[in-house]
This record gives sequence, C-alpha cells and structure tokens, in this order.
Amino acid sequence: MFDGARYVTAGIMQQVPLDVQRYLWHLIDRLKTETEPDYLQVFELKEADGQGQRVIHSQEVPAFRAEYVFDKVARPLRVKVYVIDDGEYSTMLLPEER
Repeated sequence: MFDGARYVTAGIMQQVPLDVQRYLWHLIDRLKTETEPDYLQVFELKEADGQGQRVIHSQEVPAFRAEYVFDKVARPLRVKVYVIDDGEYSTMLLPEER
C-alpha cells in the first residue's frame, strides 16, 4: 500500500501548504515501517495551545493513532485530510471532495 503514484486534489492544493503535504506523506511512509497501513489514512490538523499546530494521524485497521505538535506556527491549519490508496495510486483529498 501507498507505493504507487501520489496525487493531490485541487482542494488540497488550495488549503494545505506543500510542506505540510510532504509531511503527511512522510508520516504514511514512516507508518509503513511500523505496521501495515490501512487503505484510508486520516489526518486532523488543529490549532494547539494558541500558536501551535496539532496533527492527529489515524487509521482503523489495524488501529493506529499518533499525535504530533509543532510550536509557534504562524497560521495553524484547521482541516481534515484523507489519503486513500486504491492499490495503483494514492490520493490526498479533503472530505468534501470524496
């Protein structure tokens, strides 16, 4: 899973900076070294403690949840991001783009 071509939707390009997109792909690659990734990866990006960015990464099967916090982010994102793998390629999208 998550070994094929990688795509992002127009919504992701508009709302999620490229460095954040790369970081989310990195988290998926890291997960592959720890466990079998589910076809659906969920990232919830929220403000953390006023000036930080919280990233909650989860999947259902096998159950996985990790949380990352970054201090002093200029504009924390408040968005949910899905990454879906269909076996041939992976797509990063916003929930409303399904």
